Amino acid sequence: MQLMRYFRSRKFVSASISLIVFVWILSLTVARENSTIHHEIFPTMTDSISKVVTGLSVKFCLKPFACIAPAGAKLIPLDPHASIFSPGRYFLVVNTSNFNDAQEAVTDVMLVPRGTVPDDSKKWHQSYSFGSKVLWYQTDVVTDEKKFVCDIDVLFGDKDMVDSRPYWQFQPEPVPLPWTTEVQGHFSLLKLSKLEQNSVVSESDLFNQLKYGGIILAHQPKFKIMQLSDLHFGQDTGACNLKNGPCQSDSRTVAFIANSIVAEQPNLIVITGDMIDSKRTKHWKSAILKALAPVLHSKIPFVFTFGDSDVDTLSEKRSVVQFISSLPNCYNVLPNLDNIHGLTNYNLRVHRSSSPQAPPTNINTDHPDMLVSLLDSERNKIDSTQINLLYRMNTIYSSPTMFKLLFFHFPLPNFRPTGKFKLVGSYNEKHVLTTATDNKFRDDIVDCGYHVVSVGHEHENDACVLNEKRDPNNPDRSLNEIWLCYNSVTGDSGLTALDTSYDRKMRIFETDFIKKTLISWKRSELMQAAFDHQMIRQL
Repeated sequence: MQLMRYFRSRKFVSASISLIVFVWILSLTVARENSTIHHEIFPTMTDSISKVVTGLSVKFCLKPFACIAPAGAKLIPLDPHASIFSPGRYFLVVNTSNFNDAQEAVTDVMLVPRGTVPDDSKKWHQSYSFGSKVLWYQTDVVTDEKKFVCDIDVLFGDKDMVDSRPYWQFQPEPVPLPWTTEVQGHFSLLKLSKLEQNSVVSESDLFNQLKYGGIILAHQPKFKIMQLSDLHFGQDTGACNLKNGPCQSDSRTVAFIANSIVAEQPNLIVITGDMIDSKRTKHWKSAILKALAPVLHSKIPFVFTFGDSDVDTLSEKRSVVQFISSLPNCYNVLPNLDNIHGLTNYNLRVHRSSSPQAPPTNINTDHPDMLVSLLDSERNKIDSTQINLLYRMNTIYSSPTMFKLLFFHFPLPNFRPTGKFKLVGSYNEKHVLTTATDNKFRDDIVDCGYHVVSVGHEHENDACVLNEKRDPNNPDRSLNEIWLCYNSVTGDSGLTALDTSYDRKMRIFETDFIKKTLISWKRSELMQAAFDHQMIRQL
């Protein structure tokens, strides 16, 4: 009996050790998979269209072994969100060649039911069978006029997933994997001809001259900025915690932004953080494309700074900036300096231009008509390195006839005024702001010539508060003043304390260069109209 107990105990110990090793290998595999996703390379549009896809295949790699791409090809994971108990992972293998060197290339990609052959089957090639569906791709001889597939993406999302990047064609048919995955993948194809390629390169070169110079051209007497904040997009259709069916929160937010862009026709869109919710996002690249769909569709220039719910780690933040900066009409760039707090700190100079065709080289960049600054309130604070950046900009660009606007996500402590104060709008959240930002930074911002600071974060505040400093010897005399404005909440993921009938809002700023005025108002989703117009500054 003792001998049997001995062997049983040894078997138990051996089985326990095997289980621990198995779980450890799985954890390393998941960590490696996540690391691979986070360090994806995001080519610019110009880089993508210099290539053309010449062939497709699918590769299955057993866990925990690494999957190596064949020479001259790239691997795209098809099931990064599969169960950790799945035996391996599927990858799409994309073979490419230089567009100018290719003799034959891919013109289309299709998932068709098993046993079905696409029309004109002579030009179609069967790539891989997923069981119920088969992956086919079509090829043709390269000509200047015909459209070819220059790049392929795999995006992950629900029924509201879209890809509004120019020349990209999103395929709503999900990739049918043999096991359950949390979020289904979809192919998206970048398709254009050689003739279109030349036009895209020319447009990109002109915009990049402006972007990397931090210059925005204003061709009209008025310049309008649309602020969006706290969109809180996720992978699914919205975690609203409702008992009666799925939530359509993200779809409502997309519709509100799209309708507002049509109504307002802004010249620049500023996104002040919490564009996505990391807690309900499995593939942040797809969630960002869904959030930016109406912005990308409008082709209006935009710029983004982080909030506190977008992503969790510095490496993810860098990847997000790299991806967003690769999108068309985006003014984000990855900073070269590491001595400034946060990654998304920008100063954009607006210059009046008499002609839309005027090249940037003809603009007097020393005398902008307006300065639009963004700061990254990483860890819910603004620090001295960012204030020093504002002072340096003020040394270079300082004029009594120039408007200055400052945007970031988390409010300054001065957004909690005491005593009597003037405001326009709703001021409901009055809890203590937990921030390491110095109160004195408000005076530094005023000293740098800014007329307004506009933030997000607090969903239930949409007011502009007039923050004044009075002369101690003459209380009726204001020494300096600045408007501290809230955007309110443009979207929602069900995480807000508001009820399901709450009103999405956004803030608008408009400069009239002729009348020398800066005004602001808000737009309401429920009213479908502008309201609370107010004067910010008359120069």
